[in-house]
Amino acid sequence: MVYTREQLIDALSNEWRLLCLEEYDEDDDTPEEHREKLEGYSYQELIEEIEDDYELKAFMEQYS
Repeated sequence: MVYTREQLIDALSNEWRLLCLEEYDEDDDTPEEHREKLEGYSYQELIEEIEDDYELKAFMEQYS
């Protein structure tokens, strides 16, 4: 399946929100700041961000 850039950003943002709830660190970006950073990434950079830790399809199923 091919995902849109917006879908990738949404899923990465959802993952970040969950991580912030589980392990809050005051030095971390807020979910909004993190999303702004993601919006500056290319499509390929977003894919690489996901595939560092996950298979793309599994990640999208979990965080979409």
